[in-house]
Amino acid sequence: MLLSLLRHGTADANAWDHGRRLTAVGRAEVELIAGGLVRAGFRPGIILASPLLRAQETARIVAHHFPEVPLVTQELLAAGSAESLMWIAADQQDPMLVGHEPTLGMLAARLMGAPMNALPMERAGIAVFEVDRLPATRPARLLLWSSPKWAGG
Repeated sequence: MLLSLLRHGTADANAWDHGRRLTAVGRAEVELIAGGLVRAGFRPGIILASPLLRAQETARIVAHHFPEVPLVTQELLAAGSAESLMWIAADQQDPMLVGHEPTLGMLAARLMGAPMNALPMERAGIAVFEVDRLPATRPARLLLWSSPKWAGG
């Protein structure tokens, strides 16, 4: 199974947390990452997104690049633990989780067997792991770790 983690793009810092929208920079960051995934031949099986606006906007940009892939809002992506995120992804085929820090970084660290805060994710950063099963019982194989600044943005 491939499990991908995508942090939302740069969002408006002057808004209430649930209403923070992506900035123009944030939209461009996500477009860059999504376009790179398409060019690399990557395709998620399902996109699971936090209900917070910036994550929803990020997920919709990605879904535009993968119109055949279902996009589902998942409440736990807004406030769940790394462990709970593994459980929501467990029954999915190649899920992409679109969410927030610090939870996505904590999940990445858990998948790699690293200390909890060892792998923070940048805005619009993506990580793709190959896992035998979820919840993970042994370290995952990291296939991709990127961000817009590494991808040419």
